[in-house]
Formats: sequence, C-alpha cells, structure tokens
Amino acid sequence: MLIQSAVDGYNVCIFAYGQTGSGKTFTMIGDSTGNFPGIAPRAFDEIFDLLDANKKKFSYSVSVYMVELYNDQLIDLYEASHKNAPKLDIKKDKKGELKLHTYLSYI
Repeated sequence: MLIQSAVDGYNVCIFAYGQTGSGKTFTMIGDSTGNFPGIAPRAFDEIFDLLDANKKKFSYSVSVYMVELYNDQLIDLYEASHKNAPKLDIKKDKKGELKLHTYLSYI
C-alpha cells in the first residue's frame, strides 16, 4: 500500500524508532553485502518496477530525501560531512504540504 501510494503521487514516510543497537539501520538499509536488503532498497526496487511498468501511460518525477532525527536535529544522510551540513527543518508550503527546508546558513 505504501509503495502504491508513492506511485500515485502521495508523500510517504518510513519511520524507524528504537534504542541504539536495536536494529533500525539493518531493518531500513540491510546488510553491507546486499544479501539481506532492508525496507528502503526493496521499496525503491518496487517503486521503479511500477514506474517502468507504467512508463507508456504516465510521466513521473521522483525525489527522495533521507534524514535522521537525533537529539532534536534533522541530519541529511546524503550529506558526506554532517559537521558542515546546512540546518534542516520540516515546513508546510503554501499548499499545506510538508517539505524539507534547508537553511542557507551553515551550523
């Protein structure tokens, strides 16, 4: 249902919560060898399989961000250096949709 909602144009979120060492990263990403893919890689595979199956009917645009909430701060997991990363916040846009907002000033 989550994957179909994403393909239908809805914003979706997968949230992992738990103590340090409880398996959140393994559940979300999987192992480093790729033998046991987590939720995220399997979801991406399914999304792009659905897009490919419908490419003659529709045109798609895909955008993704992956953040970690740690000590009340959002951390961009795609940013190589977290020390110089711009501050992130979640804001509503004019349509009332939630968007990840990046501040131009650095922390």
